[in-house]
Amino acid sequence: MNLRNLATVITVALFAGCDTDPQPAHTGLPPTQAENVQLLKHPPRRPYTELGMVSDMEVYSLGDTKATTASMDKTPDVHARLREKAAALGADAVIVKDQGIIPPLDTSSSSARAYAKGVAIHFTDAGQNGPVTSSAPTGP
Repeated sequence: MNLRNLATVITVALFAGCDTDPQPAHTGLPPTQAENVQLLKHPPRRPYTELGMVSDMEVYSLGDTKATTASMDKTPDVHARLREKAAALGADAVIVKDQGIIPPLDTSSSSARAYAKGVAIHFTDAGQNGPVTSSAPTGP
């Protein structure tokens, strides 16, 4: 194998694993209202079925007036989009697995990233309103 073919194979292999938000299979559930989708820090006590992973990231400029040092938190926007993606699957909640802000990689970069990812779930106890362990995660 010549060097050019090897470089092509390596490039294809690297990009093949880059899909950070694979689309879950159709769940067969009707969509829910995004504003009703709960964000949970821990799995709930209620029985549930996992529907798939959901994630979102927002890149923003440090020159943006919304992104000052005192107010760099874009997680409310990211959380809203997590709810929207989960609602499209018919989810009742998202168990947030990871979230935070990725600062610029070096001094030449002027952008940062807010991200969140979790598991969209559907409660299987036919609407019995049992307690959940926690909701509305905050901070990284």
